[in-house]
Amino acid sequence: MLKSFAYTCVAASVICFFYSIRLQLNHDGYFDWRAISNHSLTDIIDINATYFSLYVGFSALIMAREIVVNYMRMSKWKFVLYSAIVIFLGITLIMLGTRMTIIAFTMVASFSIVIYFKKRGKLAYGLGLLFILIVILTTSVYFNPVLKERVKEAINYNSEYSINKAWGGRALRLLKWKCSLEIIKDNLLFGVGIGDVQDSLNECYRTNKYTPLLFWKGVKYNAHNQYFETALSSGVLGLMILIGCFFIPFKTAIENGAYLYAMFLGFIFLCFLTESLLLRNKGVMFYAFFNSLFAFHSFEESLKSKST
Repeated sequence: MLKSFAYTCVAASVICFFYSIRLQLNHDGYFDWRAISNHSLTDIIDINATYFSLYVGFSALIMAREIVVNYMRMSKWKFVLYSAIVIFLGITLIMLGTRMTIIAFTMVASFSIVIYFKKRGKLAYGLGLLFILIVILTTSVYFNPVLKERVKEAINYNSEYSINKAWGGRALRLLKWKCSLEIIKDNLLFGVGIGDVQDSLNECYRTNKYTPLLFWKGVKYNAHNQYFETALSSGVLGLMILIGCFFIPFKTAIENGAYLYAMFLGFIFLCFLTESLLLRNKGVMFYAFFNSLFAFHSFEESLKSKST
């Protein structure tokens, strides 16, 4: 089932690239990186680039783990196929340009590689793969002007991307997070309620005169952080439950050797830092389905180990 999901993401990515490149052919020889990057890349499948990058990143982790764990038992053609899939999904992830997803994938993949090879006494191999991964990522950022610009914006390169100069993702998020913290502070225990979160944020934007968040009529900006979003709606109690939904299963997954489950949890945990992914069904279904799938499997394995 997991590999089927990965294959589906590969097929969807092929469709996205085919459609975007076909549009490029109508530009009279002018190559526009923006047409095959970020949200423009996913126009044909009508999925927000943030959510599709989530699917693609997890698919890449699935296939990469399959290669590492089953390398010795894998035929040559299957190794080549799986490697090509991981590379293609990696390219797709980079072209989608969602920064936190790329960071989350890199961190989870790097940590998993080092731990896996260290346990087998081959740490040098793990560090070598880690070095290659970092080189590929750095090179991709350097040669992709769209992603390069987004990285520069994220780190406020040369102070060129402050809110007074450019309305980029980082600058806007800082305003949203400031308002989120103000509201959470005033409604610490139980939050403002699920139905009143957006109204409370909008009121805070108006009170603080955050023009960039009020400029586009009809556009409502959420907290862009799932932990803040949960604390806003349900207070500290809800936030503790959400965090518990990660740490308790993570501990169980490690104890039962369900490392892909641990990778999934770590990946989602990091992506929640800059996106309110559970506000849409695309995020809810993804998290609920795979978390349940892994959790039930891990629970069954735990029962089997106790009965033997």
